[in-house]
Amino acid sequence: MSDPHALILMADVLSSTTEVEMAAKMNAAAPQVLCEQALFGIELRQPMLPVIQHITSGYPEQYRHLYNDKGFIYRDPSVVHCQTRTDPIFWNESMYDASSYEIMEESQRFGLGHGFSVPVRESDKVVSMISLARDQPFTKQELEYIVPTAKVLATVMHVVAQKIIVPSMIESRQPRLSPRELECLRWVAQGKSNTVIADILKISDDTVAFYLRGALRKLGVSTRMQAVALCVTFGLIT
Repeated sequence: MSDPHALILMADVLSSTTEVEMAAKMNAAAPQVLCEQALFGIELRQPMLPVIQHITSGYPEQYRHLYNDKGFIYRDPSVVHCQTRTDPIFWNESMYDASSYEIMEESQRFGLGHGFSVPVRESDKVVSMISLARDQPFTKQELEYIVPTAKVLATVMHVVAQKIIVPSMIESRQPRLSPRELECLRWVAQGKSNTVIADILKISDDTVAFYLRGALRKLGVSTRMQAVALCVTFGLIT
């Protein structure tokens, strides 16, 4: 990518400090890959926890509501591709089947009929994708030009989202354990029984059991070791 203007726009995306700013700069960069609209999605995968996703969209609002209401994300072949592959996917009719054909039709209706998606997989924990769309087909010459630039934009968006979006995704599922609940679990992680923990903390066995029951309830697990494992996942026990 040698276009100085494109380089400036990519660098500008990196300077984003809020999601609103990131979205605006993503949309401003879309024309550099000869597209009119852009969408960025990031997926967080943590052990023992359901996968969670966050979407930053420049697509038409009505289409976004339709996409969410109909659960298109679970049928969208571009999403499936980007969850499992590292190469870009250019949208075409053959990638849709009976369960997803409606997505193609609705995309065309909203001027999103032609485009491509670029995944970024920095680790197994965080995977992202950017989709860029327009209402006209691409020529072969255009495709040769836009792929390198789109890969740079996808990487830049991934880096910024790691700073701006991922921390709030992690925080949103962080359990609100009391200091005593967490303290008891830390001793459990060291192999201590309720009786030993009670002696260390100078409280009764029943009180230790009470704190551990509360921790298990908040974490949504049924055993002490599952609770410890989740706390390790959240970084609460190291």
